Amino acid sequence: MLNKNIKILLCRPEGALGDAALSSCLPREIKKYYPDAQIDAVSFGAAFLFLEGCQYISALYRLPIRTVLRKHQRIPELFLLAINLRKNNYDFVVDSSTINYPSWNLFLKTVRKNAKLITPFKKEIPDEYRNRAEALTLRAIGIERPDASLDLPSEPDADIAEYLRENNLSDFVLFNPFASKEARTISRENCIVLINFLRAKCLKTLVPYMPKHREFIKNLPPAESVYFKETKNIWELISLTQMSACVVTTETAAAHIASGYKKPTVAFYCHNNKHYLPDNPAAHVVFTGVKEDFDFQSFKAAFEKLPVLV
Repeated sequence: MLNKNIKILLCRPEGALGDAALSSCLPREIKKYYPDAQIDAVSFGAAFLFLEGCQYISALYRLPIRTVLRKHQRIPELFLLAINLRKNNYDFVVDSSTINYPSWNLFLKTVRKNAKLITPFKKEIPDEYRNRAEALTLRAIGIERPDASLDLPSEPDADIAEYLRENNLSDFVLFNPFASKEARTISRENCIVLINFLRAKCLKTLVPYMPKHREFIKNLPPAESVYFKETKNIWELISLTQMSACVVTTETAAAHIASGYKKPTVAFYCHNNKHYLPDNPAAHVVFTGVKEDFDFQSFKAAFEKLPVLV
């Protein structure tokens, strides 16, 4: 073991909920092996909101919006944050991203000082780790047998639990057509096809959506046994996933959260990068587009492999 008073900075600059969920094991496992460790984190967007709920984080810093995702924005603010963090004299700086912009590289170079920089996604990951680059990260910190399972809430959100009780929803399919990028959001036409397929199976279906998706939802025809639930925050989406019987989703956070809860899942992926596929034996991945090139027959075959819902 290393010095038990180690200081670690976790960097999650891409801001996506799915990425934050995948790396949620890091602070938990570090605290398990190094109870006195100081674990700080920097992020923004949905990832920041997720990390706010992490009991193991000592201090959470918000990255200037779009600093990293756009090469030339707010570099001074990013550099000032790096100088401030540099004073903490970290032992390890973990960069859980694939970003290689000059502004972000300058941030890492400035903040690390004498720290060891760990960049698991910027090097070849051994096949045995699949999409568990987090396990590789933990081994680099000195944790030889880490538990790389996701660290998710064990109890559902109270408002969501009440909503499900009021609507008598227990064995339902969570159908999530939305992704962080429009190109990966399932088209309206394909949504209707999938909803009708689930209705033909006599399955209750719940479609979660955020306020920005209201117009999309309004253009979907109402259907019996189909429920549309506007979520107020990421924790409601997580709770809906936790309480569902199975999940049908495009390539997004819902696929990884479903894996964390070991939910039977059909996930649509437009690529086969093994490091981002669901780490769940009950998940079936369909490599397909979600617009005109949607492969319904492959979805149908994958769905038929899920446990029968009563």
